[in-house]
Amino acid sequence: MNHDLYRLCAVMARGMFGNARSAIDVGSYIGGLLCEFDWIEDRVASDINSKVAPHWSHVTDVKFVAGDAFEIEFPEPFDLVISNQTVEHLDRPAEFIEKLMSLGRGLIVSTTYEVPAGTIDGHVQDPISFEKFSSWFPCELDAWTICHHPTARHLKHIIGVVKQSHPAVVKKWRRKVRLSATPAHG
Repeated sequence: MNHDLYRLCAVMARGMFGNARSAIDVGSYIGGLLCEFDWIEDRVASDINSKVAPHWSHVTDVKFVAGDAFEIEFPEPFDLVISNQTVEHLDRPAEFIEKLMSLGRGLIVSTTYEVPAGTIDGHVQDPISFEKFSSWFPCELDAWTICHHPTARHLKHIIGVVKQSHPAVVKKWRRKVRLSATPAHG
């Protein structure tokens, strides 16, 4: 949590989602960002890599779920969805962010910023400019910030936020509620 990125994500989550009752961190790996959100009652860390499960066994107030978060059935949408340092590894980041938005009402996504291609193994999206990052979202960002890495000052990160009150999110959830309330025809 001494990392500028984690501290800023935690501050943004508290300030913009202070009334959240549930949250999921998709692609959590062994990062403990969600552990810092102690005001949120129901917290789920999820990673497709089941080998990281033992790293979560001692964390009693965060439930770890191994597997693809988009294939797991959750009882209801989360108030906050987080994805920290995952999207830069994916070939289709816009699809990933759209899926993240389907899991909940608010979203915080972070990734590397303007890191030259090939600098970090596994990063298929670098370099990521603000324009590239924001183009992955199906709506405008409600907030964003850029910060430096605490030890490798030449590296930067960007954090983007879509709030629960964003018109695109409200419209999506109203449509889902209408569709789920529509009686089935047989």
